[in-house]
Amino acid sequence: MKKLFIIIAVVLFSTSAFAQNKGDKCLAIGASASFGTMKMSVTNGNQSVNSKEPMNTTFGLQPGIGFFPIDNLRLELCVGVGFQSVPTTESGSNWLHNKTLAATLQPSVSYYFKVADRLYYTPEIGIDLSLGTTEMEQSTYQSTKYKSYGLGMYGSFCAFEFKTTEKLALGLNIGSIRYLHVKMPGAVNNLDVIGNEFSFSL
Repeated sequence: MKKLFIIIAVVLFSTSAFAQNKGDKCLAIGASASFGTMKMSVTNGNQSVNSKEPMNTTFGLQPGIGFFPIDNLRLELCVGVGFQSVPTTESGSNWLHNKTLAATLQPSVSYYFKVADRLYYTPEIGIDLSLGTTEMEQSTYQSTKYKSYGLGMYGSFCAFEFKTTEKLALGLNIGSIRYLHVKMPGAVNNLDVIGNEFSFSL
């Protein structure tokens, strides 16, 4: 019998300078962090074996600027940087990782539907472009670096903004659908990754 316990800490937030009329401009910033530990207990008869291993660690920062060509329609361009560390193999008392550092460019469009006095429903679609470097550790003293290129699309169809003041709003994204295609020339078989994701963020 196996019992799996997962402990994860996640911090995500976004905020923006609020505007939504024709000709208005706005500034936005988003930040995220996630990390955790997985604990496993394997029971065989009267014997039980416990193990512990790290989970993915990610950090991201994404400022952006937006413009309203007409009332309630926002065009936005975000430039970000992100880091991800994925544990692969346990080596002695340490874990080997694949570490990726990437810069991203994200143009998007969203529309503001008023729900209540200060609450707006803001569905959004956009494109993800990324350029980065991945370091794959073969041992505690040896690793190989590869460049990576990514192209993706996403849709946030359960997104909301709450106007806290005349100049400030907080965003809530209950769910996003994302498609991502990443290529890593030079890696084994010229690594080609296609991913689909559903995510929750605040």
